[in-house]
Parts: sequence; structure tokens; C-alpha cells
Amino acid sequence: MPLIMENDIGSIYIEDVVIQKIVGVSVVESYGVVKKGQKHSIEELLTFLGFDPSYKDIKITVNDSEIIVDIHIVLEYGIKIPTVCQNIIERVKYNLEVYIGSNIYYVNIFVEDIRTDSYL
Repeated sequence: MPLIMENDIGSIYIEDVVIQKIVGVSVVESYGVVKKGQKHSIEELLTFLGFDPSYKDIKITVNDSEIIVDIHIVLEYGIKIPTVCQNIIERVKYNLEVYIGSNIYYVNIFVEDIRTDSYL
């Protein structure tokens, strides 16, 4: 469901994929994030075929003018998880306020894994 913004001369519809891309860039730019979510073989096949499943790990829910963002990430070992998550939340809120002018009420971060040196 797209975000709908009304003004005096009409309406602006912002699709979820636009919000996902803004959030995705914000997450990748954050320190300590190894990657977003887990990539499965079907996603690799979709990428090979030309589809972009890279934002599948970011879920956007729009209720009226309220945006709820769920982000699944993998962090590197040795960092303070609460600090990195708080930085991601602040960056996502800031970027969405700047780019689409909407206030976000919730940003939920799900840390799926910690990447250690043995995985690298």
C-alpha cells in the first residue's frame, strides 16, 4: 500500500519499493552492518534473471500517514549491538524525513546473526 500525501493541488503516491530503497541505502551506510538479512538460493536465481530481491529483508507497512519499518540485518562480531541498532534507527528516520517528508513512528530491527572471522 503506497504512502499517500495530500496537498492543495493534488496527491502524491510513494510506493513501498521507494521507501525500501531509501531504508536499504541507510542500512548499508551504517557501521557494523555486514549485510541485510539472509540470501537464499531462490533470491540468487531471481537476481540472475534480472529481478531485484535485495530489499526483501526490509518490510514497509503504511497506515494512513504512519510508516512502520522492519529491518533484518547481520552484524559483525565485536560491536555493540544496541549502539549500532540505535544509529541505524536514527539514520533511517532522518533519511526518510528528508527524502519523503514523513515522520516514522516505528523502526524495528531484527539482528539475525553475528558474522565472525571464521565466516569471512
